Amino acid sequence: MENFKDNFFSNILVSSISEFLNLVIKFFISILLARMLGPQGRGEYALALLIPWIFIMFFSFGIGEATTVLIGKKRFFIEKVVKSLNFYVITTSIICFLIYFFLSDFILKIVKYNIKIELYYLSFLVIPLTLFWGGFASVLLGLSEIKVVSWGRLLNNIAFIFLLIVFSFFLKITVQIVMIIFSLSLIIEIIYCMYFISKYTKIGICFEPEVLREQIKFGGKFFVSGLFNYANRRLDSLLINFFIGTYYLGIYTIAVGITENLLTLSNVLSRVIFSSSATSSNTNESSTTTDSIIRQNIFIMFLFGLILAVFVRPILVFLYSSKFVDSIIPTLFLIPGVISLGVGLVIGYALAGYEKPEEVTKSSAIACVFTVVLDFILIPKYKVNGAALTSTIAYTIGTVYLIVSYLKITKHSILDILILRKQDIKGYFEIFKKKF
Repeated sequence: MENFKDNFFSNILVSSISEFLNLVIKFFISILLARMLGPQGRGEYALALLIPWIFIMFFSFGIGEATTVLIGKKRFFIEKVVKSLNFYVITTSIICFLIYFFLSDFILKIVKYNIKIELYYLSFLVIPLTLFWGGFASVLLGLSEIKVVSWGRLLNNIAFIFLLIVFSFFLKITVQIVMIIFSLSLIIEIIYCMYFISKYTKIGICFEPEVLREQIKFGGKFFVSGLFNYANRRLDSLLINFFIGTYYLGIYTIAVGITENLLTLSNVLSRVIFSSSATSSNTNESSTTTDSIIRQNIFIMFLFGLILAVFVRPILVFLYSSKFVDSIIPTLFLIPGVISLGVGLVIGYALAGYEKPEEVTKSSAIACVFTVVLDFILIPKYKVNGAALTSTIAYTIGTVYLIVSYLKITKHSILDILILRKQDIKGYFEIFKKKF
């Protein structure tokens, strides 16, 4: 029990440090990209990432989350799971390649040809690279190598900003150049993940019907929620591009990027809670720790959300330039919604680790209904402000459902996850004493 707690707090502490460094680097990256590309170019870059992500959402099929659970619960040998994962990713990438290129004109027509054809083709690389990275990160989570995944994310962002600065000395930074840098930094992170996985097992490719069947069986439950989650978080961007163009998409992307920095801690806690709940044989022990994590998450997100609301104008005007002053109001509208989303992320991954992904699916479906209806009503009339308000309403409703589901499954009360307690921070001081 003591080792479990020590390891748990240690994972959070180390991951939080790496994520804080990630936050700082990503903040500088967002400033550099905004100043180098401007609202129009920033919107084109956002759209160039959105298109492949639609394919990723449809074809990832929750295989990553399934892989974490299969390895964490020791259902199969690690080597078999990894080989089956690679078989799925390669097969899927080939299918996506055929669709991406043969239907290019149709897809570009849907997005109103708001990106150049060469950028569209270049953006295809995001699909196989993201699928491989997501798969390998899931393997590491199943092996409880949470810190490795966190440092990998840091390596990715360091590589990105380093390459961006180097390229800027020799070339004019365009959206195409940024896309190449994005791909190269992802390749570096994939190699890093493969290195650590190779310490546990060989990395190969093989058709393993039994393993693949289980991956698809569990992943299918997570897949539907993934689609709904994508709609909840990115449909507004697609509709902004459709109704009012890439300039406003650039404005909205900055608002989203700033507020999603609030999710830094939630992303750390989600990885930790998913890995621990997927590998733990004691649901009682795990859910008690999850309560503590939810309490910490709510408190810290609310605190930083309040700070962001107070300083949003100087952050946008002085750091990003006056070109992005229209991002202020949507940022303010998004803050409470992103706080809700962060709470929902942690609870959702806890439920997935307890093999209850269907609850996450239901939550995402409910939120998606509100997203679709309100986006079509509010974006044409209120533009980016309408999109931000829609997201906040949808995120909050989805999270409320997850909280109710979590409390029913764990038999805990609402106070168990709301009121911060002394022991919530005591564990971190104990780790500090042991380490230093």
